[in-house]
Amino acid sequence: MDRSGPLNRILRQAGRALQVQQAGLLAVILVLGTVLTLFAGSHQDPLTGLTVNNFLNANTLLQTATDASFFAIMAVGATMVIISGGIDLSVGSVFALAGVTMGLVLRTWQPENGLLAILAGLALSVGMGVLCGLVNGCLMVGLRVHPFIITLGTMWIFRGIAFVASRAESILVPDALTDSVKASLGLGGQLAPIPLLAMVAVVWLLYSGSLWSPTVQAAPVIRIYPSQAVTLLNASGYVVAQRKASVSSKSTGRLIFLGVEEGSRVKKGTVIARLENDDLVAARDRAAANVKATRASLAQAEAELVDARLQYQRLQTLLAQQLISRQEFDAAEARYQKALAAVKNSQASIRAAEAALEEASTAVEYSLIRAPFDGVVLTKNAEVGEVVAPFGAAVNARAAVATMADMQSLMVEADVAEANINQVSLGQPCEILLDALPGVRFPGRVHMIVPTADRSKATIMVKVAFTTLDPRILPEMSAKVAFLSRPLQPEEEHPRLVVSPQAVVRKNGSPMVFVIREQRVQAVPVQLGPVLGDMVEVLAGLQEGDRVVLQPPKNLQSGDRIKIREG
Repeated sequence: MDRSGPLNRILRQAGRALQVQQAGLLAVILVLGTVLTLFAGSHQDPLTGLTVNNFLNANTLLQTATDASFFAIMAVGATMVIISGGIDLSVGSVFALAGVTMGLVLRTWQPENGLLAILAGLALSVGMGVLCGLVNGCLMVGLRVHPFIITLGTMWIFRGIAFVASRAESILVPDALTDSVKASLGLGGQLAPIPLLAMVAVVWLLYSGSLWSPTVQAAPVIRIYPSQAVTLLNASGYVVAQRKASVSSKSTGRLIFLGVEEGSRVKKGTVIARLENDDLVAARDRAAANVKATRASLAQAEAELVDARLQYQRLQTLLAQQLISRQEFDAAEARYQKALAAVKNSQASIRAAEAALEEASTAVEYSLIRAPFDGVVLTKNAEVGEVVAPFGAAVNARAAVATMADMQSLMVEADVAEANINQVSLGQPCEILLDALPGVRFPGRVHMIVPTADRSKATIMVKVAFTTLDPRILPEMSAKVAFLSRPLQPEEEHPRLVVSPQAVVRKNGSPMVFVIREQRVQAVPVQLGPVLGDMVEVLAGLQEGDRVVLQPPKNLQSGDRIKIREG
């Protein structure tokens, strides 16, 4: 069955209108009305010959309804003016009722002295104001009756008292006042039905809650992380790669190959670009050929050395036997020394040729641009066909072909105020929240406190390292860092549903909150968990996004209409 339909809402409104408190007040009014009826006396109708009660005859009742409804409209009008000024409704009812009572009494008394009438009217207004204030206060505190009902009921009682006091004569509204109101409303002689209808409409508005709904402050049911309860301070910063390089060439040349783009992942030593190097390759090949030539010369010199050594050894033997002349031996010895020098010369030529080859190979290598470390290409700064020069010295030349960063060296560089730096220490546990990934929190620790301050901002940079890196983390992302007083437990890494403790009330020892649904409140029992900072965890009964009433009034009931205080 639908419990939120119009019919059920009307029935609930009617039920609240017939609460025991209002019923008790109506019973009091009925008892007083009965007493007035008994004391009013009776008379015999000359037309019908029937005995008619002076207070309950048709003319008197019609006149009473007219007067009461007319005075009710005046009371409501005065009350609404006072409400708009911020004064409570009961205060407006007191002043309106005091004025009406003064008018009735003066109309009954009809003093001849005008000054006396003014003084008497002021005295009666003050006296009736005090009396009505006491009545309203007692009924509102003891019976929780609506001030508008108190006003109408008390007005009806005083109307009857004034009627009896005037010996059953009809007490009318002063003609001047009645005529002026009729003229302003354009009602002519039809005054009674309109005020009655207006009074019914006002009563309905009051009971529907449109004019008498309590104003409350609302708060949402949210999810928070338990780390917020152990956070010492918060700081903001950016994700920065601690190892980052603008990759460039040592030599100048035209770019003929570029093998990376933004986001490319490369390994250390991978060729990411190449400069035009045909002349360098040719020079390297020439140097390699020179090495081969010198090695061949060395081989020839070594062969000559072998022959010269053998000839020298033979002639040395023959000289000892005096079979040859000294001249022949000296010529063989000179040839041997010459061959030995030629070998050494060839060896030095080889070393020189090899050095020239190394130089040429290095020049070729300089034309190959390699990744200095494992990382990701962040930006591509040159295109094929452009001239690349060291430090961008040449006109219209690029200094670097790409910028890359080591994604394993990412840290958050946060600015901490000088006044709070004493709450930060090396190795301190932290929690990192990235604006790009609002639903994920990353554990971290303080890696370094930079030993210098920024005088313009009065801050000190703190580098916070990620405990575990995520591929979604990118350099230059904005981040917020929470410095914690202790490491988090595994069960504290997930968000929890919380509500403000000011929204929780206890009924029969059980916690409950008032949930706002379509400008009405519904009492919902909840199961509470531990306190998390200035919030309390909700284990059952509420959902994220529900709005609850903060510090609900003591007389707030489930189903009541409310107004939400802005701000």
